[in-house]
Amino acid sequence: FNLPKVNLLKKKKIFEYFKPTVFVQNNYVKNLFKDSTVFKNIKTQTIYLGANSDRIKFYSKNESRKLLGIAQNEKIILFGSFNLASHIKGGHILVDSLKLLESKYSKNDQYNKVLKNIRLLTMGTKNSFNLDTAVIKWTHLGRVSSNRKLNLLYRAADVLVCPSLYCFGPHIVTEALLNDLAVVAFDLGVAQDSIVNGVNGYLVPCYDKSIFAKSIYEALYFK
Repeated sequence: FNLPKVNLLKKKKIFEYFKPTVFVQNNYVKNLFKDSTVFKNIKTQTIYLGANSDRIKFYSKNESRKLLGIAQNEKIILFGSFNLASHIKGGHILVDSLKLLESKYSKNDQYNKVLKNIRLLTMGTKNSFNLDTAVIKWTHLGRVSSNRKLNLLYRAADVLVCPSLYCFGPHIVTEALLNDLAVVAFDLGVAQDSIVNGVNGYLVPCYDKSIFAKSIYEALYFK
């Protein structure tokens, strides 16, 4: 007696009988429904999630950096998560990508100077997350609970990175883009609907660390 299979078949019959319309938050989720055994015949409608207006007020980059105490000449990479060490949020991939970036360019004196101007800013709970690179600097901000400070960080940064391995969002991508901040993310979640390569960021094939590293560099210096 296969109880999981029986439950699955019962659920399928229920959905087929009631014929509900399911509202989803982006096309990535919509495609998951299409690939589902239970939900593939269910009608879906996409309604994109909104953003908190207190996090998308305009500040100039110079003004934001002055208020946050960030050097004007640095290139800022922003990465945030409730748990930076969470495997699904991809912090380990970000670390590996930045190490790849450093190993590729650090031997060239010209590019080495460029790398020395890069700083990673992280926000959230650090736990075991650690960036132990030789050249790229790292500052951990802890949990950011102020909407104004988060808004300032979006405006002060040069690129937001989202190395999540599996995600229906996240909100941080939408909020960053609404603040005119370039985003580098894997080709999933809301990033699929929001990012135009070379225009407002880069969509990276899942889960290519080399291209992720290259995309970060291009977002910092060639946008």
